[in-house]
Parts: sequence; C-alpha cells; structure tokens
Amino acid sequence: MILRRLIRAVRPSDFLWAFAAPLYYILYSLRHEGFHALAAILVRAPIREFHINPTGAFDGTHSAGFVLVESTNLNVVILAAPYFGDLLIPLVCLALTTWLTKRISNRHLWLNLVFLTSGLSFLNSLLNFYAFISFHGGDLGLIAGTVSPFWVDWYCSVSIGLNALVTMSLFLRLESISKPRLINPAEGP
Repeated sequence: MILRRLIRAVRPSDFLWAFAAPLYYILYSLRHEGFHALAAILVRAPIREFHINPTGAFDGTHSAGFVLVESTNLNVVILAAPYFGDLLIPLVCLALTTWLTKRISNRHLWLNLVFLTSGLSFLNSLLNFYAFISFHGGDLGLIAGTVSPFWVDWYCSVSIGLNALVTMSLFLRLESISKPRLINPAEGP
C-alpha cells in the first residue's frame, strides 16, 4: 500500500534532479564535516584543516572530506557529532516540513528540501554504517574502538530507521503538493 502510494507520488520529471548529484555530494560532505568542525569548536580543539572534497578511495579514510584537529587524544564528541546531527535533523525537518506543507506549491522545491534535509541524513547514516560493517572504517570504526560496537550498531539501526521513515513520510506528502500549472500563452500571465 505504502509502496504503491510512493510510486504514484513520483513522476519521471522528478528524476531530473539526479543531474545535481555533484552539488548534493558537496552539500552532504559540507554538512558532515561541518558537524565535526562545530564539535571541535565547542570542545575548543583547534582546527588545522577542513576539506569537503574527496581525497582518497572509499576505504573508510578521507573518502568524503575530513577535518583535522590538533588534539593529543581521540575525541569521541568530535567523531560522533555528524551522527547526533543525523538524529536531530530529521526531527527538525519533520516539524519544519509539517509547517511548510501548506506553504510550498512547487514539487521540485519540495523534493530538494526533502533530499537536502532528511535524505542527506539518511545517506550519511547508511554510507557510514556500510564503511563500518565492511571494514570497520570511517568515524564509526573509530568510535567503536572507544565504545562497545553494540552501541554503534544500535545507533545505526535507530538512525537509519528514523531517517528512512521521515524521508518516506516526506515523499508521501508529494501527493498534497500542488501540481505545476502551465500558463496558456493566450490567457496571459
């Protein structure tokens, strides 16, 4: 039932935004690394380098940018910051979009809003969990070295589930977003 509603809600023109994938990737990386940098600022760890561009293979090290901080020990708060964001962003997004549903009439604007908020959080959780379970890499691999891997698995289950539910809920709201209206040139603007 829900899958049928999702399929009915999506139109072929909605996939044109896939051409903006490089821009979305930069925004994804900026969001993820920005959370690391914000946490570093909050714990007063000086930031040496901030990169949002990929600099290595997807082996769990510097695959989507990185933030280098001057610290003598591993700071779990800095490592975990994007993942706290992955729990916070969909909840804020759900509240915000509940308010915006009646105010946005452009479905392409809505699709971008959905993807840039809960969609990127879902993607962040999913990709980093993949890096963790595949080769214990990425931030989650480092976090699992300081806390029990059970908690990393638990977090990923909650985060991926929450982000998937919110993203699906927002896509289902496409049905209530008004259809684009074509202007007949004979009628004028």
